Amino acid sequence: MLERVLFYSPYGRWYDHTLAEITLAHALRLRGAETHFLLCHELYGECDLYRQSTTPRDDESCFRCIQSQKTIFKNLAMPYTWLGETSGREEKGRLWRWAQTILKPALRRATYKGYPVAQWASASYREHFGLAHLEIQNVLHERVFRAYLASTALAIEMLSEALTRIEPQTLILLSGTYFSHRVAVELALERQIRVLLYQRGEYGTALEFRDSLVPGLLSSTLPLWSAWKTVPLTMTEI
Repeated sequence: MLERVLFYSPYGRWYDHTLAEITLAHALRLRGAETHFLLCHELYGECDLYRQSTTPRDDESCFRCIQSQKTIFKNLAMPYTWLGETSGREEKGRLWRWAQTILKPALRRATYKGYPVAQWASASYREHFGLAHLEIQNVLHERVFRAYLASTALAIEMLSEALTRIEPQTLILLSGTYFSHRVAVELALERQIRVLLYQRGEYGTALEFRDSLVPGLLSSTLPLWSAWKTVPLTMTEI
């Protein structure tokens, strides 16, 4: 039986990551694996590509992203599927409306179908504004956080359908930190699918992988920060 490997790659414009994933997929195919790519086609109302703190979204953002993904996957001869291609738009509207019904005091504890969407969305939201903590200080913050809640719930619906349809033995994706990546990891683990997370390594173009077969897949660095945040850098470290 062939190993069926799913790459969840919603941010194709992050070229370094996408090139690494496609290279790995070709290597797996040469070794007999069956690979699948899931890409985003204007699915999420907010995403990690476009942040208020670095690259704000505009009317053409999704169009440019879609075209970039089409080009790179065509040039590198890698088949792909658009996530939520058939039902995504209808669900997107429904879940945006759902997010508007959450009372403001409950936003930080919001759940969807029992999943802690506020917790899973918090890293993307904080990076969106460059915040150290989950703060909802004004109308803009509230609007964006609701959009991330809706997008996280949408990821649950679309990725649940995709995992059921594709039935991968292994899921490979970046980091596991961002909202929809976290959803993909949690849903895969729930289904006892092996998860390989990667991040840029310490040296040049190296990649560092974490395997769900090893404890600590989603371990946080926050305890390390708490222990070292008041320790000043030495002159050598600076």
